[in-house]
Amino acid sequence: MPPALNPITAITHDNAGREAERLAIKYKLMRGDVFAFLRATCNLFHQRLPNMPVLHKAPKLWICGDLHLQNFGTFRGYNGLTYFDINDFDEAALAPFSFDVVRLLSSLQVSAQSSKVAAKYVRAATTEMLDCYVDAIANGKARWIERATSAGPVKSLLRGLKSRTRQGFLDERAPFKGKQRRILVDKKHALPISDAEEAKVFALMRQLGKDNGAKEFYTPVDAARRIAGTGSLGLERYAILVAGHGGDDGHVLLDMKASRNSALGLNPDAKKQHAERVFWAQRTIQAMPPAYLQAVQWKGGSYLIKEMQPQADRLNLLPLWTVAGKLAAAVGNIGEVAAWAHLRACGQHGGVQVEDVQAFVQAATFKRDILAAADQMTAQVLADWQSFSVAYDAGKLKPRKT
Repeated sequence: MPPALNPITAITHDNAGREAERLAIKYKLMRGDVFAFLRATCNLFHQRLPNMPVLHKAPKLWICGDLHLQNFGTFRGYNGLTYFDINDFDEAALAPFSFDVVRLLSSLQVSAQSSKVAAKYVRAATTEMLDCYVDAIANGKARWIERATSAGPVKSLLRGLKSRTRQGFLDERAPFKGKQRRILVDKKHALPISDAEEAKVFALMRQLGKDNGAKEFYTPVDAARRIAGTGSLGLERYAILVAGHGGDDGHVLLDMKASRNSALGLNPDAKKQHAERVFWAQRTIQAMPPAYLQAVQWKGGSYLIKEMQPQADRLNLLPLWTVAGKLAAAVGNIGEVAAWAHLRACGQHGGVQVEDVQAFVQAATFKRDILAAADQMTAQVLADWQSFSVAYDAGKLKPRKT
């Protein structure tokens, strides 16, 4: 761990050049909650990783790169089924697989700190998540969780989403304004877009329609600047309403987000554009990718497009901390999903084989060492958040308008 690393300098450097309005929202979220701070500082987290063999000597795979609790959720795959899986691959990279494991375990512990959960519950949950991860790796078979194969709190989450429809989601995010749907600019999910910027977005949609042989589907109806996530706030991101399947209730909301280099650094394939890297990793690591997932080059940058879905939700662990059986099932599912993602990545684009990962996690010291690394990183995140909070309260983190 670099002893002289200044967290405020690292954070401002990482966010340089971002749009001031959305960056201000990001900083406010980071100040308000230590778990939001962890989510928003993936670069800093990886810069802070201790020089431990369990991390830096681990076999390399294509990993999520930002594996924390809020990057697991439900979504509708392009086959129409709803899955519980990892759902964000902006930081995907070829890297030691244990980087994912330590960030996931640390996120569980930081979440518990944020919720003031007793230490005995935290250690039990962390150990359960790690045990399920290791057991799934040892089994060697990549599975998945959908409604028919789910159990416990994840099953309840998926069942609750069954009644949600695209029409209901459209009514919420793009209600009728007169006789036409328009994206709701509520400054919570969306911000206004200039006429010039909208014209460029519309032109891109029309070009995608030509390129995909689907001119009617991609006919643009409305656009706005999107507010979503934490780590990516300040990067260019749009909510785009397209004609979709026809009729006002057949419209589709698309999410388009600028991609940049992974927090883990450059990848071996220098020709791979950032959005193409994310696209490829998501198609490879997820059990089933979401609808309309694609990478595009636009305005000299790289962007990822996918459907903005009604069936997208997160598993809330807070009510489960004192209910041992339900908590064990939830964290166990998350550990298994992480392991299945890593198993799918084995042997892909420079990644090691399954047997190499199995041998590493079955070493006698793996669990002890990875838990020690997670404990160290949890303490570091808490310390860095305190430093950030002091600087924020002193007015030292005001984004400049670009």
